[in-house]
Amino acid sequence: KKEFEDKKIFIAGSSGGIGFKTAELFLEEGAFVMLHGKNPSKLLEKRKKLELLFSKKVSAVAFDITSVKGRKKLVSQYKKEHGSSLDTLVISVGNGKVPKTAFIPEKEWLNVFHQNFFAIVSLVSDFMPFLKKSKGASVILVGSIAGVEYIGAPASYAAAKAALNSYSKHLSVEVAKDGIRVATVHPGNVYFPGGRWEELLKQNPKKVREHIRTNVPQNRFGSPREIAKAILFLANPLLQW
Repeated sequence: KKEFEDKKIFIAGSSGGIGFKTAELFLEEGAFVMLHGKNPSKLLEKRKKLELLFSKKVSAVAFDITSVKGRKKLVSQYKKEHGSSLDTLVISVGNGKVPKTAFIPEKEWLNVFHQNFFAIVSLVSDFMPFLKKSKGASVILVGSIAGVEYIGAPASYAAAKAALNSYSKHLSVEVAKDGIRVATVHPGNVYFPGGRWEELLKQNPKKVREHIRTNVPQNRFGSPREIAKAILFLANPLLQW
């Protein structure tokens, strides 16, 4: 039997990169997966690609999780298609394309936190009743190495990811009594088409390659599959025993 046979998985931010590869691996292990993305056409393209391999195990929803209205519609659609329980919630969203300096107006700080922190914790709260109905449920948040150490990332982005890391630690203690496990993975330099590192590499290839050479011991980018495999390991309900 496959590890996630007929388990229900929702992945916020899965129309590309780490989220999409995570969806693919969950499907390979027999799970039902609901994809999510902001761009409806891109999401539909990805859904069709996976449906060719995994038939009716794939669904998708394209609502903006940064708005209360969007999250309500998202949760409603999930319930309509998959019922009132959820086995694993993966959230792989955020935006690191923000001003580099720490000296930005309060409004900009709030905007960065809204995209990289508030929307995420709100979505966790929205799905918590669903997770509590599942035996051995898990919440896996995709943070960033910028949230645990200085790497030269924008200060506001790093601070939001650090807040997410702290939140996950406190949340894990609070929901442990419900049998729910919480974990955060902190990817570093992960390259994929359409990602931030592709954009930076196009802008200044020499600077980016020098950064990788001097800061990454293996002298290479990470891949979405490597992070996805870690997410599946952490989501495995056998870990609760």
